[in-house]
Amino acid sequence: MADTMTRREALKRVGYGIGAAGVSTFGHPAVLRAATQPMKMGMLVSLTGVHAIFGETMLHCAQFAQKEINDRGGIEGRKLEFLIEDDETDPKVGIEKARKLIKRDQVDVIVGSISSAMRNAVGSVTTKEKKVYVYPTYYEGGYCHDGVFVTGAIPNQQVERFVPWIMENAGKTFYIAGSDYIWPKETSKVVRALVEKRGGSILGEEYFPWNTPDFSSLVNRIASAKPAVMYSLLIGSDSVTFLKQFHNFGLKKTTRICTSGVAEKEAAGLGEAGIGIVSSQSYFMSIDTPRNKEFVEGFRRMFPNEKLVDSISEGTYNAVHVAALALAKAGSGDWSKLTKAFPGVRYKAPQGDISMAENRHAALNSIIAEAYNEKGEFRIIKNFGVTPPQVNCFQ
Repeated sequence: MADTMTRREALKRVGYGIGAAGVSTFGHPAVLRAATQPMKMGMLVSLTGVHAIFGETMLHCAQFAQKEINDRGGIEGRKLEFLIEDDETDPKVGIEKARKLIKRDQVDVIVGSISSAMRNAVGSVTTKEKKVYVYPTYYEGGYCHDGVFVTGAIPNQQVERFVPWIMENAGKTFYIAGSDYIWPKETSKVVRALVEKRGGSILGEEYFPWNTPDFSSLVNRIASAKPAVMYSLLIGSDSVTFLKQFHNFGLKKTTRICTSGVAEKEAAGLGEAGIGIVSSQSYFMSIDTPRNKEFVEGFRRMFPNEKLVDSISEGTYNAVHVAALALAKAGSGDWSKLTKAFPGVRYKAPQGDISMAENRHAALNSIIAEAYNEKGEFRIIKNFGVTPPQVNCFQ
């Protein structure tokens, strides 16, 4: 049966110590010590490298969730402790850090990482070592491994409603450019299929390595092709570099920028060049609900220098809370118990109600929004509400 707790009830449960546990451990010092030791969560984030644009805010959102949980009594009376590692945006480093968190630090669960390459690297370690891993970032879908749970959006939540909207409101000819790894390539397959099914066409499709310094040749090819839509799947600082050059070339006058890879953090880095970009995400800061306002205000009180939260950071915040609820359900970080505890967990997130499905992915909101100023703020155009995850396992 699905856990249908409200956020308030959920927080009470996370912070609730079950009395029966105290009775059962009376007179057994070793067990008592185990019951009072902290729950350990490994936080694996990109604090350096091309994805550093996201990493610090991801960590801060996780720490905000940690504070909320501990302020309410922890997980079954046990404090939540973080062990933090920088994956350096390098999958080889991610493997090393995941092994350290599991073997040396003995964490109960690992949360974090951004790229699919990093997720695959970290997931290979956690699956082998029988340790639960929660991945908070939107991705291409299809990653189906025991013990890996996802609180980020997948294509049916991020693209399937977005592309028809684009074709109705911007045009039917597309040019796609993305970073050279699995998420852009697999997402572009979905975009292409949706465009062609509706009578549109893809005029060009290109991929670029991380840290590409100059996209002027791409901009020239787009100018020659004259698409109605430039669909960007570039990530992080590369996205900012490209979109600034696109803007400086004057192409925004004739070609609409649409993307599932830009949110508040990148848009703020673009300044004037970001205005008018349309994006599809599961979360935007401009969601006008009491829950989201509570989240944003609380986060800014804790981190007053942080101005923006994006979908990846909100997904990380959610991942910590969902993992805490699952740990409370399971009673420990035991692999078999914890993997069974995740499906059915529900949480009242800043974006709205979310829940973990049997396919290990979360039911999330699907939202289209447009950047409207130089501060990286978005105006919501359409919120389709909660969309269940449709996962076709291929990884």
